[in-house]
Amino acid sequence: MPEKRVGNVYIRYLTLATFLPLCLVALHFLGFEPIRIAVPFLVFIAGIGIIAFAALGRRAFDLFDPTRLAGSLFNDFGGWLAQVSAGGFRWEDKSFQTHAHRQTISIAETLQTLSDLAATHANLDSAPLLEFSMSVLALLAEYQRRKLRIPTDSLWFEQKYEHKSWYLTEDTTVQLAHHAGISLNPSSVPEYNWLENRLQPIPLRCFELNVGRKRLDNVRDLLAGIDAYIAALATSGNVRGTAQLAEKIQSIYEQSFPTPANEKQKEQAEDAGMADAVCFLSCESWWLIAVRSSRGLRSLLGQGSSTFNGATPIPCIPAASSPRNCGNSNGCCPA
Repeated sequence: MPEKRVGNVYIRYLTLATFLPLCLVALHFLGFEPIRIAVPFLVFIAGIGIIAFAALGRRAFDLFDPTRLAGSLFNDFGGWLAQVSAGGFRWEDKSFQTHAHRQTISIAETLQTLSDLAATHANLDSAPLLEFSMSVLALLAEYQRRKLRIPTDSLWFEQKYEHKSWYLTEDTTVQLAHHAGISLNPSSVPEYNWLENRLQPIPLRCFELNVGRKRLDNVRDLLAGIDAYIAALATSGNVRGTAQLAEKIQSIYEQSFPTPANEKQKEQAEDAGMADAVCFLSCESWWLIAVRSSRGLRSLLGQGSSTFNGATPIPCIPAASSPRNCGNSNGCCPA
């Protein structure tokens, strides 16, 4: 778990508030005159300690809902992300990038632990897990926008080894390996979706639980959060991630509602509405991919208009966190 910052501050304050009266008592026993003005000062310090204890005691009730402790994790993640982004502190230093990556892995693992804990308790798998999953989706959507500020060769992205193909590698390397009798050295390839792969199972598991238990209100709210996240994926150009997430949502829904071979199911209006929402999510993901692709094609063709073959003008979707000219004539993006 993250450091208990509030608890640490309170302990330090309590230590100081206890040490000062002991010093005054020791001075009195040594024969010094008592300091009268210290009495209201000590009363003031004791009052602050009591009020702080009451505020800290309320945080103890968060232990009944561990997902409320995720706020400090999100704050820590934002700090590490800002450090590795362009303009951050030592953002070009490989050692700082590696350290930020390791700290973020620890944060992602803690979030997964909180999700598993909430999903396995009956009093936490409804509203608490839903709120926690919505926060994770909002975090991932914001990460898609800020990830564009991270250099592609940064060690923030997880590195994995990939074996080279003998037929696709340059001839010099192949000849050296052949004469030496060794295999080709693997190359390090960055995994740009490493954080998404670690955190996406949290809302997907929440979706599976709520669909299986027919909590339609929770499913509707969760689909709204997933829809915003899919829009962020498509906007940032993550076409593969957009299509894969839509397919996973559809697969989870289909597995939760199997159709028997020999008997018919009576489809209710709520179930039909849920199916429409899932299908619309998949269609919308491909539409956003098409919008993104058409914008890229217009950029390659050097067209300055926002229309494509006379179609309806496509809304401006900035491809990076910093404003730039998208080519729209309505001036929605500053030059």
